[in-house]
Amino acid sequence: MKQGENPLHISGSRIDAERALTEARGWMRPLPDAALRQELVALHLKTVSRKGTEIDLNLRLEVFLKELSAFPGDVVRDCLRHWPDKFFPAWAELREAIAADRRIRERRQRIGALERFLIGAQDTERQGPPPTDEQVERMRKHFAPNWAPEVSGETKARLAEVDRVHGPAAKAKTSTTFNRLGQRGE
Repeated sequence: MKQGENPLHISGSRIDAERALTEARGWMRPLPDAALRQELVALHLKTVSRKGTEIDLNLRLEVFLKELSAFPGDVVRDCLRHWPDKFFPAWAELREAIAADRRIRERRQRIGALERFLIGAQDTERQGPPPTDEQVERMRKHFAPNWAPEVSGETKARLAEVDRVHGPAAKAKTSTTFNRLGQRGE
């Protein structure tokens, strides 16, 4: 990526976006159990922890293993390796530290942007081009014969888009909105 380039900007083909989405989802993969267990044991050895039996330690590790599998592996590994406290963390402390990592937020934003791009591309392919002025006018006459001509073209287009995207279920609501806007002269 070039300096100054928006990391969430998506350009290119649908295939490029699908590849990018697959890669971005890969960034969210957890550490394998064996590697995660090794990192937890290393943290346990480097920190002070409550005195307890071996069973307590194993149960704590199993709970942490299960819970940490919901987070990206590299983020978890970095957090465990660079734990700032001399005490072994409580689960709440560890979860908070991992969840606060900016990489998770940025990755989720990227994945969301790619998913929205792909969904939008599917909708465009499936539904065709946006409605023409003539189509909007026909819809207006059909759904809201009392619709005042003072309603802006932008408002008409937005309401027509609701009908086009959401289908018959939206048409009753939109026609009511058309009438209400027409009565207020918007």
